[in-house]
Parts: sequence; structure tokens; C-alpha cells
Amino acid sequence: MPLEGSRRRSMLKVGIITHELSKDFEYALEVVKELGIKYIELHSLWNKTIENLSEKEVEKAKNLVKKYQLMVSNISSTCFLLCPLWNSREKLRNINENFIALWGDYSDHLSYLKRSIQLAQVFDTDLVRIFGFRKMDPYQQLDKKVLNQIHHKFEEPVKIAEQAGITLVLENCPYSYLGEGRLTSKVLEQINSKNIKLLWDPANATSAGSEPYPKDYQFVRDNVAHIHFRDLITDKVNKQVKFVPIGKGEINYRAILQALQDDGYKGVISLEPECISENGSPESGTKKSFDGIKKILDNLKVV
Repeated sequence: MPLEGSRRRSMLKVGIITHELSKDFEYALEVVKELGIKYIELHSLWNKTIENLSEKEVEKAKNLVKKYQLMVSNISSTCFLLCPLWNSREKLRNINENFIALWGDYSDHLSYLKRSIQLAQVFDTDLVRIFGFRKMDPYQQLDKKVLNQIHHKFEEPVKIAEQAGITLVLENCPYSYLGEGRLTSKVLEQINSKNIKLLWDPANATSAGSEPYPKDYQFVRDNVAHIHFRDLITDKVNKQVKFVPIGKGEINYRAILQALQDDGYKGVISLEPECISENGSPESGTKKSFDGIKKILDNLKVV
């Protein structure tokens, strides 16, 4: 049963990042439709990051979204992720070989942002994801100097977003300077613009060493405009994580979903499981995560 088919007292909107199902965009949309999901997030299509699609491919994607009667929650760009915070000579390391991201210096990423905003307008969404710059030293703290530099570098992107009527959603990411929602919120407070909000990822907060709920959530609850959900098990000895279907890991998604419901969260919760099933299928692992979140919502009676 689709998550939005219920007549219960309220509703949380669940979406999905399409490449979690397949690199073949149309096939991914077929599965999305089959699952009864209405919202999709666009990051990579046909093995290309969305900013690098040709105009012909953009038109094809737009027609497919219309064909399957879906809504785009946001453009999931990788702007300012593989981007140096200080200077273009910094040697950045990729996140992992399976994550398609854009490389370049600050001026390149400003161009990527403008392209992402154009795509947001094409796909009829007002949200564009950005990141808090690639962290060179994993042990570097977010001191005042770093915070001020991030604020300075975001002045132009926020101005561009304001002029376009777009909201930037800044994701907490352990590979960036802003691993926790708490740190990301600090940047938002300093910028103080309605055109930049928070994209909260509880699993990223966990990987950054924070407790997602209630610790990290208290810092994001008033500014969160989009959410990513995935579950994990942490190997503290080897400092590694294993992604598992939602509800099978250590993150208390039942409490998080209840809090979002109680706080009247109106954005989309996008599934980003990164969970490969035993047979090596990302589609199967993603479907198990969808079943996991649906089970929690059914039990909470908030769908």
C-alpha cells in the first residue's frame, strides 16, 4: 500500500534518490511507481551527475518524470563537496568510487550551482543540495577561522539562490567540515538567510561521532528542509560502518519519525540506503529499506 494512501491523522512524505535503485533512470522510475512512492531526488542519471546531463538528456528525464507522474523533491547536486575551502592547490580525495561527484575549484562550483538552479526550475523544485567543502584533515575541528571561511565562501551562493528564488539545502556530511547537524546549524545561524536551510542525514551524523536523536536533532529541528534516511551498524574497533536496511541498524528511526511528526515536518524524507543485499543488488537492498520505514510508520500510525 502506498505511504500516502492512508486517511490517518497525518502524513510524512517519503521519497527516494533514484540511483539507489538503478543507474538506468527509466527503470528506476518504474520501480518507484511500483512501490507507490511519489517523490524522487535527482543526483545521478544514466551514470552521469545531473549537472553534466546534456540538454537532450534533461528533456528526456523531464518527460520520464511526467510519464510516471512523479514529483522532484530536490536537485541533489554535489556543489562544494569536492571543492577546496582554502585554495585550488589542495589535493582532495574522492569520497568513494561509487559516488559520482563534481571536481573543481570554487569558481567551477559556482558554475555548477548555477546549472543546478537551472535544473531545479526545469524540474519544478525549489531545493538544491550543497555541501560544506571537502575536509582535508579528518581531525580538524570547526574552529572560528574555518567557520568564518565557510561563511565567506557561501555568501555568493546564497546571493545567487536569493536572486533565483531557490533554497539551498546544506547537508551534514562527515567528509566535509560539517559532519553533524549541530555544526551545519552554526553556519546557517551565521548566514541568516531564508534561502539556505538544512539537509539532515542522521547516518552522517552517526558517522561523524554524534548521536542523531535526541542529541543532533535538537539543533536541526527548526531549520531542516530535507532529510536523508539510511541505517548502519558501526564497527567501533575498526572504525568502519556497514549499511543495513532501515530498522535493522543502530539509528532510532522510530523516535526520529515520531519527533518529525510531532514537530510538523513538511519536507520529504528521501531514502538513500546504500544497502547492497546478499545477492549484490542495490535495488533489493533499497526495497528492504523502504519496507523498513513503511513498517515503522505503520506502527506509529503516522502515514
